[in-house]
Amino acid sequence: MKKLAFLVVFAVLFIYWKNGAVYIKSFKQKTTQQFTGTLTSEDRKNYIVTISQEEIGKPVSASTDPSFPSNMVYLSCRLKVSNNSNDTLKYLNKSCAWYDILKTDDVKLRIWKNSCSSDVTKVEFIAPHRYTWFSITMVYNKNKVAANTPFKLGIGIFKFVNKQQLLTFDASKKFTETDTNNLIWSNTVVIPR
Repeated sequence: MKKLAFLVVFAVLFIYWKNGAVYIKSFKQKTTQQFTGTLTSEDRKNYIVTISQEEIGKPVSASTDPSFPSNMVYLSCRLKVSNNSNDTLKYLNKSCAWYDILKTDDVKLRIWKNSCSSDVTKVEFIAPHRYTWFSITMVYNKNKVAANTPFKLGIGIFKFVNKQQLLTFDASKKFTETDTNNLIWSNTVVIPR
C-alpha cells in the first residue's frame, strides 16, 4: 500500500536535483493548444485587433507606379494588436515577409507585398496589457471597390511553442492547416472617400 502511495505522489510530482538542492515541481499535462499553438477561447478574448477609422489614409492612385495599371489604388492603414492577458504573447512572424500573417475579408482588397530577398522566422512579443502596430498598405481596383466599402483585416496569431517552429514556419501553409483557428479579425471599417 505504501508503495502505491509513493508511486501516486511521484506521478504527480517531479523531483529533480540542481546545484546541490532538491526541487519539487508538480507535473502539469500539456493541452493540445500548448503543443500546436492553436488559439484558445481565452486567447480570442484577450488578443484584440482594431483599426481606427481615423488611422486609414486617403486612397492614392497607383498610376505613377509602372507595376500597376492606372485603375489601381493604394490605401494605407494602421492595425493595432492588443494583448489584454496577464502573459506575454509570443507569436511567429517573418523578418521581411511579415505581411504574410495578415488577411483581408474582401478578395478585391490585397495586402501590398514588398519584395524580400532575405527572410527568416522570428518570434515577436507583446507584453501583458500592451499592444503593437502594423502599418499596412492595401491595393485595390477603383473600378471594383468604391468608397465606403466595408472591410476587416485579420492577423494570424501562430503562438510560439518550440524552437522547431523557427525552422518550419510558413504562414501560407499554417493558414491552410488551421483555416481560421489562428485568425483574429479586426472591427469593420470603411474605405474613405
